[in-house]
Amino acid sequence: MRSLTDGAWKNLYKFNLSPQEWVDFEPANYMNSTHPDSIFVQWLMVVLQNPSGKEVMLGDRFQSVSEGKTKGWTVRREEIPMLLLQKFSLRYQS
Repeated sequence: MRSLTDGAWKNLYKFNLSPQEWVDFEPANYMNSTHPDSIFVQWLMVVLQNPSGKEVMLGDRFQSVSEGKTKGWTVRREEIPMLLLQKFSLRYQS
């Protein structure tokens, strides 16, 4: 994967075909899902790909991308459970 920074492409990471064991992924997965600085702990984050685009919930923002057009809005806290159910088929539990 590459990123365009200051007009020049920079490598972000690379892959190889070396066999990997679950133990190679477990510590990073644990840190990403539990560390207080992780965005996965700090924010509600849900992404659903669909044939025409995607639905994205990040914190209190919802975006719908369909056929190249984006619509987005801020969601009030009390609206989150219904939005998760309607757009992502997820039941909210507090």
